[in-house]
Formats: sequence, structure tokens, C-alpha cells
Amino acid sequence: MKPRILLLLPQSPFDNASGAAVSSRTIAETLAANNFTVQTLCPTTIEKHNPKHDHYQDLINLKLNPINKQYNNQTIYHFTHKNVEHTLLKTSLSSKDWQNDTHIADTFEQLLHQTLTTFKPHIVMTYGGSHRGPNWLNLIKQSQAALVLLIHNLAYKSANYFNAADLIIVPSQFTADHYHNLLGSTCTPLPIPINPTTIIPNQPRDPIFLTMINPSPEKGLFFAIHLAHHLATKRPDIPILFVESRATAGHLLAAAKQHNIDLTQHESIMVTPQTDDIRDIYQITRTLIMPSIIQETGGRVAAEALINAIPTITSDRGALPETVSTHGFPLPLPKTLNMQNLDAPITPQDTNQWLDLIIKLTDDQAFYTQASQNAKAAIPRFSPETFTQKLLACLNPLLIQIANPT
Repeated sequence: MKPRILLLLPQSPFDNASGAAVSSRTIAETLAANNFTVQTLCPTTIEKHNPKHDHYQDLINLKLNPINKQYNNQTIYHFTHKNVEHTLLKTSLSSKDWQNDTHIADTFEQLLHQTLTTFKPHIVMTYGGSHRGPNWLNLIKQSQAALVLLIHNLAYKSANYFNAADLIIVPSQFTADHYHNLLGSTCTPLPIPINPTTIIPNQPRDPIFLTMINPSPEKGLFFAIHLAHHLATKRPDIPILFVESRATAGHLLAAAKQHNIDLTQHESIMVTPQTDDIRDIYQITRTLIMPSIIQETGGRVAAEALINAIPTITSDRGALPETVSTHGFPLPLPKTLNMQNLDAPITPQDTNQWLDLIIKLTDDQAFYTQASQNAKAAIPRFSPETFTQKLLACLNPLLIQIANPT
């Protein structure tokens, strides 16, 4: 008997700007490739919300060939990709708002009830915690499916959600320790799930840019602005690339203006739109920076850069030192800089250690080559084989219970 898995998400699993969505989809595809029958049920909403966004065209662009169906006067998209059967409920609302629309949220719960009744999953994997979450959990428990939580952030403050789970998977030991200390919960840390074919360029890399992906406040926007300004002033020969994601060029320039910095004066600083194929970015990246000011639970971008043998400089917040380990460079940020104090002063002294390392990676080719080799040595930690082995091992006790019900 093939174990049946339902992936239940509050956003599209094809939202490539969301590390949580990408990780969850990769888990589903990994299980489908290992003799599991896997379905998903999700809305079309994505984190970078635009009410006029054409989600159907997104699916077409990804060559997913969705079939339109009607359910309760709502459109659903149905398709199979990498042996995973997907059902997406169309909504033009944001990931924060769609569950506040009674008709949409009720329709989604009806679809969930129908899926639990007809597909009869042995395990439901999900994350969330919205006000509709308890309804989902009740339906799951009534179906007698095992509940696996895929936790990707530190937003959960109550143990109620965790206590309902049969297994809690997190992307780092840091996150497991956090929830053990906060809630007394036992979580299982797994490596960040990464599909190398989606992140490693097909052509040899042409390393040019110092790159930052998603220059948003939580990812270190204001620190990066000062760092880029100082670097572009001191070394205009070092090209800097900001890659839009949830944060756009407009956000970047406006934030710089708040700090009395005009980034447009620097010809070495460039901004490129978000891409559906991150391989294009890694192909031209020489060094990657990830100066997150939040307590990161994993650090997908840092792991992907390491796999591409890209020297990676991160902050020392959260799980980032664990993720890059000895393969990258975790550096400190000003201790006063956090999401509650975005206006904390950032001095040239605060950026000097980062600046010096970037310049050394640029000027000292032997040092750069060694840093690149150290980054590449992280590949076994994040290999599909390593992840699959650990994923199946942590699911095995549940599978034994399913095969031998009491």
C-alpha cells in the first residue's frame, strides 16, 4: 500500500518568493518520487500580492497545463506536476486576507472535507496558524489522518497548534531549540530541502556581482543600503546587484532616501526584477550577502548559494551560522538593529568587517578560490539523498502506526 500524503497550504506551493512554499513543495515532490501518493490543496495566493495578478498565466508560464474546474461557483485549477496532484483554489486576495473572505474560506474548507473523505490521506502536512486554522485541524483530526506540521518561522506563540501534531518538522536545530524552550515542544530538524536542478545553472557560472536577494527590512535592507553605499563609494569597480522579490526597487530607493543616501548616484549598483528562474541570478553572482536582521529559521538563499560554490556572507542571526557553518562567513550586525528598531544608527564602523571581506574576496583570487571550494563542500549536507534519508526516517514511526493500527 502506498502511503497517501496531503499537503495543505495557505498559499500557492508555486510561490517561489516564499521559502516556506518552496520547501513544502520540495517535500511533496520528494515523497512522490519515493513511492508515496501525494496531493496538494492550496489557494493561488502568493506573498507578493497584486490583486490584478494572473495566477493562471503563472501556471501556464511554468508549463503546468492546469485544467479549470468550477466548485461552489469558484474556479479551481487542477494539474499534476512531478507526480504530485495539485488542486488550487483561485483567489485574488492576499495571503493575509483570503481567509477573511467567508465564501472563499468556506469553499476551501469544503474542498478540504471532500479531499479528506475521497482521497483519505494517511498524513496531512501543513503550516499556518490563522483564525481558520482550528477548523482545518478539526477536519484533519476527524478524518483520523496523522498531522505533520512544517514550521518555517518563529511566529507561533501558543502550544495549542503544536500539541495537535503527531510530528513537527523544522529547518534547523536553532528552530527546534527555540520551540523547545518557548513551548516545551519536541521538533525534528531536517536540512533545508533543495532540488539542485532548480538552482544550479545549466551553463558555467560567470561570477560578476555582489548579490543580495530580496532587499526587504527583515532581510537587512537598511544595513545593505549603507554597505552598498560605502562599497560603491570606495570601490566603484565592484558591481552590486539587488534582486527584487517581496521588496522592489522602489522600496530600496525610498528606504535609502530615509537614511539620506542616494543610491542612484552609484553606477555600480543595479536592481533586477524577480525571476522565476533563480539559476539566472546564481550564474552571475560572485559573492552573496544575506544580512538578515531577524532570527532566521533556516536561510534557503544562503544554502542555495553554497551549493553553487558561491562564497556567502550572512549575519549571525538565528540559524544562519548553523546553515553556513564552516562553509561561509557569518558576521555580526549592530546589536541594536532589529525589526522593532529599524532606525537604529548604522555607522561606517558597523559595515567595515563586511566591507573588508567583500574586498578581499574581490582582490585576492587565491582566497576567493578557497572560499568557493569551502562553499561547495556544503553540498553533501543539502543533497537530495541526505534530505530524503532523513525525511523518511522521521516519517517512519508514523508509517508503522498507519500500517499497524491498534
